[in-house]
Amino acid sequence: MEKNETHNKLLNNSYDSPDVQRNENDNKKNNDNENNNTNKVINNNTDNNANNQTNNQDNNQANNQDNNQANNQTNKQYINNKYLILGALIIFIAIFINWIINWIIYQNKLINNLTKQNKDILEINKNLTEEIKKNEKIDYNIEPLRKPIIGIDFGSTFSGFSILIMKNNKKEIEDKKEYFYSSKIILNKKTEEVEEIGEKTIDSIKSNKKNDYIYFENIKKNLDPKKSEKNEEIETNFPIKYKIKLETVIKEYLKKISDISLKELNNKGHNYTKNEIKWVVTVPAIWNEHGKQFMKNCAKKAGMKDILISLEPEAASLNMFDDPNIVENLKKKDKNFLLIDAGGYTVDITLNQIVDRFRNLKQLSPPSGGSYGSMNINLEIIKILEEIFGKDIIDKFKMKQTNYWGQLRKMIEENKQAICVNDADNEFFEIYNYFSSFFSFGEKVFETKYGTIKYDKNKIYIPNSLIKKIITNQVDKIINHIKKLLKEFNKIKIDQFVLTGGFSNCNILKNNLIENFKPIVVNQLTNPERSIARGAALYALKPNQIISRVAPYSIGLNTYDFQRSGTECKRETKDDNNKTLCDYYDPFITKGEDIKNNLIINRNYIPLHNNQTSIGFNLYYSNLYNPIYIDENVKKLLILELKQMKHIYKEKKEKLKLK
Repeated sequence: MEKNETHNKLLNNSYDSPDVQRNENDNKKNNDNENNNTNKVINNNTDNNANNQTNNQDNNQANNQDNNQANNQTNKQYINNKYLILGALIIFIAIFINWIINWIIYQNKLINNLTKQNKDILEINKNLTEEIKKNEKIDYNIEPLRKPIIGIDFGSTFSGFSILIMKNNKKEIEDKKEYFYSSKIILNKKTEEVEEIGEKTIDSIKSNKKNDYIYFENIKKNLDPKKSEKNEEIETNFPIKYKIKLETVIKEYLKKISDISLKELNNKGHNYTKNEIKWVVTVPAIWNEHGKQFMKNCAKKAGMKDILISLEPEAASLNMFDDPNIVENLKKKDKNFLLIDAGGYTVDITLNQIVDRFRNLKQLSPPSGGSYGSMNINLEIIKILEEIFGKDIIDKFKMKQTNYWGQLRKMIEENKQAICVNDADNEFFEIYNYFSSFFSFGEKVFETKYGTIKYDKNKIYIPNSLIKKIITNQVDKIINHIKKLLKEFNKIKIDQFVLTGGFSNCNILKNNLIENFKPIVVNQLTNPERSIARGAALYALKPNQIISRVAPYSIGLNTYDFQRSGTECKRETKDDNNKTLCDYYDPFITKGEDIKNNLIINRNYIPLHNNQTSIGFNLYYSNLYNPIYIDENVKKLLILELKQMKHIYKEKKEKLKLK
């Protein structure tokens, strides 16, 4: 713009100048110069634009090159990172594979070592067996160092045994029907030793002219805690009136059945003595500790030195796992089942859980039950006969016609089974009228509290509906007991009822259980009347398979202490400083507590007096959860007395540890 303005001024000045001619050439020259200058300026601008354009192109190229280089560096960095991650992954996989290979190698070494150890053990056993065979004539098909096992089910109506031996590390167990005998026994009056057991007893009495036999039946029912605690006498009325110690009768029955079982075992080519056998005897779970200990003492006096006591429902539970009648899903982990052992006089009920794949069991409730067994039905039917003919006549008939009395009872049992098991739908329950042969009775219709009964000189007719009512009344006692139990343990889901015992064959019982406890499955063990004897032998094989039990009562001992706040001093004594001390119950186990196998409880006690050389511990049990005093609510279980101890000085704070 400045250059153009200058040029115009120059043109305007040419009109005002007086010396136009003179300056004309100069102006022309100046104009030429100006034009040249203008052209130079234009050329310079053109060159500058060209230079600027060139510079811009150079700058763009430089920037593009920088960007490309930066992008190339980023791409190279990304590729490098991928390779680093891939390399780390490959290294990790290689390390993991190497660890797996080393673990497999270690396991193979471990298996090889165990295999070698087993081979060594088998070789040692083989050599030991061969060495013993050279010196003794024993059948060594039985595993070395393992005793044969005989399990005895001491039942109310029938008793029997099973035999278990180990061959090639596998158990073989027999529980034949012939191994079971009715719970009847005759003893020699002079020696009080057993003469016969089972059904043969009646024939033996009948053939005995001297009347020097004494007869007992259903002897287990006499084993109630009150009698077994004091070993009281029991009395029989036929064939003669006689009193005898309960312990003698039980001992002699066990002696006979153990002799029979040992003979059966040795008939297979063995030559064992009683001392070489592992014995197991079963007792009802609802018995107290006195009854269990009483049975154990009787068994030892019968010659069974190596003896275990097994609870009947526990034995049946162990037999359950060998039973094809029990559905497979019950054998899996965390399955709860209620075992109902319905026998002749008692019904035992336990709630158990399968805790692992090894089929170990845990007790979820303490054993319970009552006198709900099937023999109570027979007793009710006999009461009907007593009401019709009079109790005195029935008693005379027992004494004078022992053989016929046995036949009458057998007929009652058979008719009961026909209704209970076979669902007989005859109108009448018929039994032969043995009484008409000895007493003058005509045809009669007799109204009893049970209903209308008819009889003539040949038969007694009791309506089937009446017998079913008696059976149902007995079943209702079981149903009500189970309902009460399930209400108490309502948080536990039960998968199945498992039935065992002779009474479990009764369809009336099974149908009532199914109807009252839907949808719980009700199953029955195979040969339920023999399952407990079989389970008893299995118990000796694995006594710790039941890993824990629920304490049925509290257990503790008595100690002396200063009077505690809020308590009475019911029984007191004085210490050496003439201070009054009160007698208190010191708990070890609380009723309902979960008790694991091999539980050890430790207590420390200070002797009551200085210079004591002996000390006694009285162990008590109680149905109370938390007893406080040693009173009528607790019963003495046993006495532990330590004698000839060194002096224990109380003032030195020395304590006696009780384990």
